[in-house]
Amino acid sequence: MHCISRCAFSQFVTLRMMHRRALLPLDAFFFLHCSTPLEWRRECTRRALTVLVFVVPSWGQNNHCPMSNTSSPIASTPAPKVWRKRLLIIAALLLAVLSIVVWWRYFKAYSEGERIGKDLKISTRGNVFKTCEGYFTEGCRDVVGTSTFFYFSVADELVEEKLKQLQLEPNACIQVTYRETNNTLPWRGESVYLITDAKRLDAE
Repeated sequence: MHCISRCAFSQFVTLRMMHRRALLPLDAFFFLHCSTPLEWRRECTRRALTVLVFVVPSWGQNNHCPMSNTSSPIASTPAPKVWRKRLLIIAALLLAVLSIVVWWRYFKAYSEGERIGKDLKISTRGNVFKTCEGYFTEGCRDVVGTSTFFYFSVADELVEEKLKQLQLEPNACIQVTYRETNNTLPWRGESVYLITDAKRLDAE
């Protein structure tokens, strides 16, 4: 015999008391499980007695309806505020991880140092973002053979003005301080070497 839980049937009894005229679908549900009207009446009587004997006394002992049991799927579903709090926590964690990745790839200094050279050349170029790019020949002594060039970018306007002044002295030996990053940014420059300071070295 098909059986409905006490909590479900107690809910049916409550609905029957509150909405007598709207219980035709529920009555039909019980009727489908019974072959004759007499059996249907006996089944309803048995379920009503079950509610009176087992369910109603438990309400007085536990001071709450069994339908409010926290083990039910409806009661165990978190409230909207709980879900909103969890989503905020997840979004904050994702934002923190994304910030760390961006800082590590584009702003963290991979290395720092100094370079010296001469024959400085700088220019401003770019299709969308105009950046200051430059290079010079490494070493201040004349070397016979292939020269090595040091390519860099300048993001600081004050440093850019210093380099423009030093460019007017092509034979002057200059020293630049740079900071190397892991990757480039379009608005910062084409090179991972960013010049942070520049000065002219006195001739020995």
